[in-house]
Amino acid sequence: MNSRVLTVTIHHSLRDFSQMEWNALTDPNTPFLDHEFLSALESTACIGGNSGWLIRFIAAHTDGQLVGIIPIFEKHHLYGEFLYDWEWHAAYSRAGLPYYPKGFWGSPFTPASGPKFLGNPDVLPQLIPVLIELSQRSGWHSIHAAFVTKAEQSALTDQGFIPRTHYQYYWQNRSYSSFDDFLSTLKSSRRKQIKKERRSIADSGLDIQVKYGPNLTQSEVDALFEFYLSTHDKRQGHPHLTRTLFHTIVQLMPDRVVAVLAYRGTFPVAGTFNFIKGNKLYGRYWGCTAEIPNLHFECCYYQLIELAIQKGLVTVEAGAMGDHKFLRGFDPEPTYYAHLFALQEGHEAVKNHAIQEALYIADAMDQLKRTSAYKYE
Repeated sequence: MNSRVLTVTIHHSLRDFSQMEWNALTDPNTPFLDHEFLSALESTACIGGNSGWLIRFIAAHTDGQLVGIIPIFEKHHLYGEFLYDWEWHAAYSRAGLPYYPKGFWGSPFTPASGPKFLGNPDVLPQLIPVLIELSQRSGWHSIHAAFVTKAEQSALTDQGFIPRTHYQYYWQNRSYSSFDDFLSTLKSSRRKQIKKERRSIADSGLDIQVKYGPNLTQSEVDALFEFYLSTHDKRQGHPHLTRTLFHTIVQLMPDRVVAVLAYRGTFPVAGTFNFIKGNKLYGRYWGCTAEIPNLHFECCYYQLIELAIQKGLVTVEAGAMGDHKFLRGFDPEPTYYAHLFALQEGHEAVKNHAIQEALYIADAMDQLKRTSAYKYE
């Protein structure tokens, strides 16, 4: 599609873009569509190649300048998306209909909210028809946009997509001066429980250390990867990230990485591999080799909250779901999706499901807010 305004092209590799031109369009508070993050995934074969994440980036240029990107992937499996579309897949299977390939628009392996369109938002409505045409030409049975903004969801809904809403738990910094200041805003029972949990870790003899990417040793990065594997082993899940990816991320975007490590003597026994950008801190890959009560809460929540307060960050996103977050000061916030199905019957069925689901989600969020951990909510 060529005009004086836009030239649109489809790309099969991030190598088609320079780091500077790509990152000029990324969100200042979201690292998971940065050139460095996607480049780490592609160079280690976590996306592209035979990974089941085929790159199909839609790029728009005006007078030779990159002004918009839809980072879309052709998917041949459901792993790493956090779409929660298993029921739809099962329904298609029962009807003898193919569910794959499908288009996935979002951050691979990362349930983080934020803009998923890179560039000038005014360009997006002009690129959605291109996305739909690409889907038809590629034989995709559906398109799914995950963890988009409300505005992006609205733009997609205007062109036939089904809106869907869920929620995650986020911690919000209300201009706290210290962790104790944060605790003072909680109900007495919640405050006492958190103090008890933190005291148990302090009394355990463990040494909790927070380290940024440039200060992580090779052995510490190896340990963080082993912790990630341990979590997948316990959940009987299939790990899609690799040891090389962990090292590559630290190499390419060291200032975006912050780890929490729990040491017993000189050996780390647990840790989290996290990301920071702008005013947000993202808790990500947790694991341990020793089961110690409350250590998960200390490494995944309390250390990140303390760090956010120290650095004046606004939000801590600690990953998908987990009602235990809610009891510890993380409140529910809506997350937005949009879906389009090639088969009209499938589209209508999902549309009806989304309407009913939205009522359930709204009621659940309302009930959660009425039982918040905070005193005055």
